[in-house]
Amino acid sequence: MSFRPPSAFPRGWFLVAWSDELAPGQVKPARFFGRDLVLFRTASGAARLADAHCPHLGAHLGHGGVVEGERLRCPFHRWAWDGATGKCAAVPFTDQPPRAQVRTWHVHEEGGMVLAWYHEAGEPPSWAFPTMEVLEPKSWTPWTGVEWTIRSHVYDITENDVDCAHMPAVHDFTTTVPRTEAVADGPLMHVTMVTEVTLGTFGMKGKILAPAHTTKVGMGFLLVKQTIDTGRSTVDFRTIGSFTPVDEDHVRIRARHTVRRMRMPFMASLVARNYHDTFKATVEQDIPIWENKRYVERPLLSAADGPILKFRQWSRQFWPDPADAAAAK
Repeated sequence: MSFRPPSAFPRGWFLVAWSDELAPGQVKPARFFGRDLVLFRTASGAARLADAHCPHLGAHLGHGGVVEGERLRCPFHRWAWDGATGKCAAVPFTDQPPRAQVRTWHVHEEGGMVLAWYHEAGEPPSWAFPTMEVLEPKSWTPWTGVEWTIRSHVYDITENDVDCAHMPAVHDFTTTVPRTEAVADGPLMHVTMVTEVTLGTFGMKGKILAPAHTTKVGMGFLLVKQTIDTGRSTVDFRTIGSFTPVDEDHVRIRARHTVRRMRMPFMASLVARNYHDTFKATVEQDIPIWENKRYVERPLLSAADGPILKFRQWSRQFWPDPADAAAAK
């Protein structure tokens, strides 16, 4: 099967901030999808995302812009822009603001995340982001996070989740190829990977099976649910991972982890820290490969490589037809 992603920016929902990073009234500059953007939260608590530059005389609204109620006021001449529609709502010294508008983006807030919809032609969302599982804070450790901005294409990073043969070749926690299955479900893909993990922490030695169930949401997001039975205890993990294109050449990767609390409170904290460190080290083993590989349109695959072709077929829905993209240039 031949397919080459026609651009660096697939359609879909992408993380632009964690919810706890954006307080009411806060204004932040951002850069994603090759654009300068402004991210802000209105007085009512609505998260908003808009193109950064004021169409009046070009000031960057993320540097000195001020939230006033549901509007964002420019720092240069104090023109006010409606946070929801982007329309000019007020101009000092005149009662008739011009018919000007800042482009606003479709934003959805779910599960502690501020998500923006990307479509190359600015069309509205064609599918909804799924409802996130609600975790009771008393039953789970606080989320811990890690992030990178790397030189890569978002496609190469997301395909990695179904590439089972690279696991023992690149990562040192297993010596065998995981059993991997992938099921396409519209804009979702459900991936089950059973890895034989070598234990070496907290006095636990030997090998155990560590099944992980990953739900991929488009090309920009995944949720991993994993339960590991060590023989002494059962440990539940949750990981949120996001991959948001910054520009044609860079992707911002962000992840957060939590662990279900155990009977001994200190153990959950230790396991959470170990899991965080292992995840970080694992991704950093992948980064040099992502930053230096090239996309092979017709790969030479072996039986051990896993459902890569199934992933490629599923992923085609997130880009325009390559022929249409070429004609639009």
